[in-house]
Amino acid sequence: MPIFEYRCEECGAIFELLVMSEEDAREPRCRRCDATEVKKVLSATAVRITTQAAGGFPGAPAGGCGSGGFS
Repeated sequence: MPIFEYRCEECGAIFELLVMSEEDAREPRCRRCDATEVKKVLSATAVRITTQAAGGFPGAPAGGCGSGGFS
């Protein structure tokens, strides 16, 4: 179930919509003014990457990448 972001042409509000069916995607309405004149906007994707300060990812062999354990 994707989440789409829209901008209302009437009041300028930006809102998200969880699309659970084709009908939801066909007729989105502004949550502020209930207008049907809305446009889908490109939203940023949030990605979080973490590593351990001692070098490597959890479960990696001690000493970092390429050190022992694999032949």
